[in-house]
Amino acid sequence: MTVDKRETMNKPMDTQPGHDQSGQTDGAPRQAARTPVALPWWQDRRNQLVMLAALLAIAMAVIFWLPKAVQPPPPQDPADVPAAAAAAPSKPIESPWSDAQLAKERRRAQDILAQILKKQESLEAMSVTLWAPAAYQQAMTAAADGDAYYRQRQFEQAQSNYQSSLAQFDQLLLESEQVFSGAIGAGGQAIDQGQPEEAVTQFTLAAAIKPGDDTAQQGLARARVLGQVLELLEQGRQLQDRQQYEQAQQAIEQALALDAASAPARAALSAIKQAIKDRDFARAMSEGYAALQSQRFAAAKKSFQQALKVRPGASEAANALTQTQNQHTQTQIQSYLSRAAGLESREQWREAGDNYSQALKLDKNLVAARIGQIRSEARAKLDQSAEAILADPLRLADPAVYQRGRSLFADMQAIADPGQRLRRQTDRLAVALEQAQQPIAVRLQSDNLTQVTLYRVGNLGNFVNRELSLKPGRYTAVGIREGYRDVRREFSVAPGSAIETIVIQCVEKISLDG
Repeated sequence: MTVDKRETMNKPMDTQPGHDQSGQTDGAPRQAARTPVALPWWQDRRNQLVMLAALLAIAMAVIFWLPKAVQPPPPQDPADVPAAAAAAPSKPIESPWSDAQLAKERRRAQDILAQILKKQESLEAMSVTLWAPAAYQQAMTAAADGDAYYRQRQFEQAQSNYQSSLAQFDQLLLESEQVFSGAIGAGGQAIDQGQPEEAVTQFTLAAAIKPGDDTAQQGLARARVLGQVLELLEQGRQLQDRQQYEQAQQAIEQALALDAASAPARAALSAIKQAIKDRDFARAMSEGYAALQSQRFAAAKKSFQQALKVRPGASEAANALTQTQNQHTQTQIQSYLSRAAGLESREQWREAGDNYSQALKLDKNLVAARIGQIRSEARAKLDQSAEAILADPLRLADPAVYQRGRSLFADMQAIADPGQRLRRQTDRLAVALEQAQQPIAVRLQSDNLTQVTLYRVGNLGNFVNRELSLKPGRYTAVGIREGYRDVRREFSVAPGSAIETIVIQCVEKISLDG
């Protein structure tokens, strides 16, 4: 019951008696002046008469006006009137001093009542009738009893009832915190236990007590969607059991969109993401080993690297990647060695050496590759030297070149298992060395006026015709004649070539005019 403010505020008014200012009195008729004139007796006692008139006016006000100003309280139901008040004898008319004391007590009662009204409004804003209807009604009854005493001008007793009501309101305000905390806790527990109706009930109560509280409002919002969240969680669980992980993840994410604070939804999402990772990891590893088995090393490496992305630091993926790299390396080494052996069999020593070098880049401690590289480089160098001489056998005319040729020929003959190419090179070099030492007849022709010098042979002097026996090679003849421009003639003597005539003579005269 709400305290009736109009009834409480309808208080008797304290009235102070007024003063009669008239001062008129009945007097004797004015008489003629005399000398000496004697003053009337009332003029001698004018001050006393004024005071007497004031007292008479106050007495008249108390007797006639005050009873009308102070009305008796309206009749009440005997049940509403406290027994003490009903049994109290009627009081005589109050004096001003007594009225002042009553006014003082009335103001105190009104002060207490103002506090009651303020706290009543606070409790009503907290929806007190939802969580403490009996206690609230008891406090309201105490306030109503205080109103009854107030109307009967029993202000001290009214104060006592008001104080009792105020204390009960204070207690309810204290209890509101406990009820609120309990509702918050019970609502959270109901959410955790999947009880939507209980959660809505508890958070509705908490929000009613503190409408502006964020915790209560957020809890109420979560409670209202809890049923949908539970349905989506169950849907996600069933999809996960069927290994439909992406669809399960979508269902759980929808649940989190409704309630981002749902611990079961967060846990379910984490489990699904882990299941997806496990599936993707196993798939990548399986594909990697299948590729490794068929020696598709690039595909295997890509798969194992993908597995490491899914599960960083996974030892099995790292070991598989190492295994792939090692196997790929061994396969490459064997490929280089096999290719090098084939090139050696075809006496393509330079290419064979290149393959041995590639194998050594993969494994610098590979003995077979190291030996093969040394062998290939030696044979390649031998082959290159032989080809250089055979490509220009006239160089054998140079004694140093001839000596290198003979040494090369000895090395070629020392090869235990020469191939066809080396045999042909050896035979050709033997012929070239032999022919390099067989002189060839050469005829020189001049004008007997030109002095001829043949490099590497000597000064031949002046002649018309001269025959010489020269070993195969390249030669240079120079002719000098005074007054004529020098001439220079280069020619080659090749093995088995026919006799040719080399003409060397100075025929271009030098002009003296310059």
